[in-house]
Amino acid sequence: MLRSTITGDDPYFVRTFLAVPADRYRRLRVKLKTPAAKAQLYWLTAGEREYDDARHLDFATKGDGEFHEYVLELDQHPGWKGQAIRALRLDPAGGETDTLRGEPVEIDYVRGE
Repeated sequence: MLRSTITGDDPYFVRTFLAVPADRYRRLRVKLKTPAAKAQLYWLTAGEREYDDARHLDFATKGDGEFHEYVLELDQHPGWKGQAIRALRLDPAGGETDTLRGEPVEIDYVRGE
């Protein structure tokens, strides 16, 4: 389990040095505890160095501070299909950080399937 506290304007967790063929994984399961009502997932493909809106997905979260599993259907996203995924970035509090400073965030797992 990964535990942290929101301390800045744009909190995120990053996993780099991946070599994942995106077509192998249609979806991602994330078990997350966040006080926010929205989270975001970004990814980098081969040759990319910056996270941007062309390769990201917003998803609604419960925001009640309890663990919930979220299923992200990535195979429908044009920035995912046919790519080699090199990094993942999970923003557990997409756009709400001004009011959430000091709040805990926990990630139990991130699983591809």
